Amino acid sequence: MYSVDLAADPVLRGLGWFPQYYVSQNRTRVGRLRFNLLRDPRQLQDHQALVYWGDFQNNALWALESYFDRERRLHGVLDPAEALVNWQSLYLPDPDQLPDGMRVVAAGGCFLGLQGALTERPELAKASARFLQRCDAVIVRDTGSLRALQRLGQNYDLELRGLNLGFDCASLADWPAPSRWRGGWFAHAFGRGLPPGDAARLVVEVERVTGLRGISIDWLIQRRPRRLSDLGFRWHRRLMRHTRFCLTDTYHFAINAMGLGSLPIMIGRAAGPSLSTLNEAKKQILYAMTRLDEAHLRLPGEAHTAAAPCVLRETAERIGKLAAGLAGDPGWRDGFLYCRARMARHLAEVLA
Repeated sequence: MYSVDLAADPVLRGLGWFPQYYVSQNRTRVGRLRFNLLRDPRQLQDHQALVYWGDFQNNALWALESYFDRERRLHGVLDPAEALVNWQSLYLPDPDQLPDGMRVVAAGGCFLGLQGALTERPELAKASARFLQRCDAVIVRDTGSLRALQRLGQNYDLELRGLNLGFDCASLADWPAPSRWRGGWFAHAFGRGLPPGDAARLVVEVERVTGLRGISIDWLIQRRPRRLSDLGFRWHRRLMRHTRFCLTDTYHFAINAMGLGSLPIMIGRAAGPSLSTLNEAKKQILYAMTRLDEAHLRLPGEAHTAAAPCVLRETAERIGKLAAGLAGDPGWRDGFLYCRARMARHLAEVLA
């Protein structure tokens, strides 16, 4: 996610590093970010440290679910087995391929779904264990990921150095102070749980209950050219900072709302197929970690299935109560700030 990548440079430079940024698939310009293309671990020979920054990078689930499609589209790789080898060489590199003394850190990674992926492809379990044992620190973003790696360590009798619970890397951005002035609107962004029609109906119901205007945030960049992504991103974060509250079904939209000091009310769905189950699991864990369970509203039905009109009306009433109560209590953000500080502390311990 763009907000995850944006947070990297000020954090790493603040710790005394002069980083170079790499992506392994050919999309080297994103908003105002510029990346080098990495296709071979030998390109890293002149570096002192290797930091995997955020998300599912070292998780075999990502390799099995998404990596081949991008290899095919962006690099013409037609064999899924070749794509898997490419992923493994960069994200579970053989320690012998890395320079002696290089610090290796997996920061803010998510390992939810790892066990299922390793059950499907057991040959990746040994490679995962070998890579994680080579790491100087593995700072996971959530409690579910911590449990997944602890189980892997037990299964292979591994001592994982520097395995710690951290938080999402996007939280480390240099956030402005929460705004004292709030406009007559709430910001909303959907795309991970509710069908578009239900999302629109829920917004109308919330407008009716709260008397506020709903402003749509194009968080997943579905309605504007990607070349304008940074301009839109900055404008939307300004809107989010001055909103009464945020309403969403999207994980990183919620992280950014927390950072900006605007309560994110999350719409969750019931467990469904594997990928939607994972999407719901990570949101549930996020709200438990930040002690915001009451702002995580679970609707019946799997992701992207329709909700009954009466459910949407009842949900809007619950949102109205949260907007009138919790959203006005600055203490709701304490859990987020605690998790953010823990992540920053663990990074400083290994990279300072």
